[in-house]
Amino acid sequence: MLVHPMLRTPYRGVIEGVGTLSAHVTAPRPITNYGLISPGTSSAPVGNLMLLGNVDFQPSGSLRIDLTNQGHDSIIIDDIVRFGGELDLSVADDFVPVPYEPLQIVGTNREPFIFEGTFDSVTNVILDENYGLAVTYGADEVLVTAARLGDANLDGVVDVSDFNAWNENQFEDATWASGDFNGDGVADVSDFNIWNGQTFEESPLSVPEPSGLALLVVGVLELMRRSSEAV
Repeated sequence: MLVHPMLRTPYRGVIEGVGTLSAHVTAPRPITNYGLISPGTSSAPVGNLMLLGNVDFQPSGSLRIDLTNQGHDSIIIDDIVRFGGELDLSVADDFVPVPYEPLQIVGTNREPFIFEGTFDSVTNVILDENYGLAVTYGADEVLVTAARLGDANLDGVVDVSDFNAWNENQFEDATWASGDFNGDGVADVSDFNIWNGQTFEESPLSVPEPSGLALLVVGVLELMRRSSEAV
């Protein structure tokens, strides 16, 4: 176990490895990330890193998670965490995910898991023209799930309910669950276009219910109005 008091990853500094990293000496201390935290090593690219202490991901900081067919990186946090900065999903060329099979990338051995915020952005979200990597935040974990682009609620169907998630958060900070399908941290027109390109692609429902259609029309009209006002 590596112990370091008041541990800070400096701007562009890197912490990589496996095992346990602690800022505790005689009292709990925070781990503040201004640079890069990357589980694994050059000889073992996929690994697990346990962080003991409060963890604060600053806007300039990044967490890199490797996703390969041989496994994936993860971190375990035993105290309070404040998410921010960039989540860098490093996708191996041979990575073939199982659709809708979640992978845990952040977990905890603390009950309850206390966290604030979300990552500001996520890289490499779009896998191909149909599928992306959904980063979602649970009660005690952060998951990555390969899902159809635009499927905000991960029910396997891209439909009006997913549009509503986007519509309720349009032009605001967002995650996949709230309509950000390209990982830039905002639910905007580009995410609407992603949803629109996948709508009802694999759904057994060929025509939305009238109430759903009404919500869809209202949302699109509102989007057009705001866009025209911005010109």
